[in-house]
Parts: sequence; structure tokens; C-alpha cells
Amino acid sequence: MENTSTLSIFSVATLFLLIFLTNADPYEYLLHVQHWQPAVCSFPRYKCVFPPQQRFTVHGVWHGNISNGKRVIKCAGGSVFDPKQIDPIINDLFIDWPDVIRTSHNWFWQHEWDVHGRCSESVFNQLAYFSLGRQKLRAFDILTIISNAGFVPFNQQVNATLVAAAITGAIGRTPALRCTEIRGKPRSDRQLAEVVLCFDQTGQTLIDCPQGVHNCPTDVMVLFST
Repeated sequence: MENTSTLSIFSVATLFLLIFLTNADPYEYLLHVQHWQPAVCSFPRYKCVFPPQQRFTVHGVWHGNISNGKRVIKCAGGSVFDPKQIDPIINDLFIDWPDVIRTSHNWFWQHEWDVHGRCSESVFNQLAYFSLGRQKLRAFDILTIISNAGFVPFNQQVNATLVAAAITGAIGRTPALRCTEIRGKPRSDRQLAEVVLCFDQTGQTLIDCPQGVHNCPTDVMVLFST
């Protein structure tokens, strides 16, 4: 009886450890989040060390689960971020996935891995996760897509709904647009800050972004800043 009890305790402890190490939060889809650097730097809470570039760069690859109501999952458990794992693509990440605010790139990458990346570690190790982020940025050139539709960043007001429609027309799926406040402007004013493209669990197939990811006001003009 004592051996059986000990074995049961061991089994439960092992199961708990496995759950902790393999990210208990399931995910149903991936969100590839690109942020517009000028919008990052004009958000009231942030002050960028260097002037932003007029380009979209990767904010992160996040995980969502509509079934349990979690549009964005925060990971639990998994491996510790190891900068050596991303050495093969480090120069590309400086360009495509930089820390826009402080240029503390390793801190930013560690944050994205710890909070978001570990959710799919069974599918994407650290190198694969960060490679996926930059590959999707290169594959879907959002600035070119919306510029070709007539939306160019000259501190002009654009209709967020029409911007989303232009992206849908180019990629065949519905993106999500995210808007933020603008430093020095009334809180009711908004700027286009991020474009989110959604993918299946494998990160290979584009899908329509679920409702609730998009937070820009419908049919309202928002600033496309420089």
C-alpha cells in the first residue's frame, strides 16, 4: 500500500511538472503583430531613445484561444530565453524585430518569448519562433499594400475600415487593426498603431482574425503618423 501511495504521489508530481514545463495554455491560432514605429514613439506612455523609422516591424507572434475567451494567451512554463539560440538570425532581428523604444533588443526578445513564445514551444523552438516572426513580416509587406491603396504615412487621417479592406483585398483574409492614443492630443483621437495577421496553429495558413482582436473605431478617421 505504501509503495502504491508513493507511486501515485510521484505520478501526480510528475504530471504537474510536465504540465508546467509544456505550457498548459492551449492555443487555437497565431497573431502576427506588426507595429508602425512612429505610432509606437508617439504613444503617451512611451518615449523612444532614437527617432523611429517609417516602417512596420514585428511586435510579436502571439497566441489566441477564442474557445475559452482568451484573445491573447500569456504563457506558463517552458524554457528560459537563450540569446545563443537566435544567433543565426540576430542581424535580421535587429532590422525586422527591434526594440523600437529603448533599443534593448535582448530584453524585448526575452519578454516576447517569455510571455508569448513559450505557448507553442512544442511546435516552434526559440529559433523557429523568431524566424517565423521575421518571415511573415517579409512575406506580407503591409506598408506597400496600404500605400498601393492610397494610404500613405504623411500625418494624414485615414479610414481604418477602408485600410483593413485594402489589406483584405491583397491577402484574401481579414486582418485586425489596433489603434492607440496620441501624445499631446485629446484621448478621443486615435492613430493606426498595429496591423495583425492571423494564422492557423502551424503558422502557415492565413485565417480571418477573430472579432475582438480589432480595436480601431469603425468608419472613423485615424491618424497615419510619420
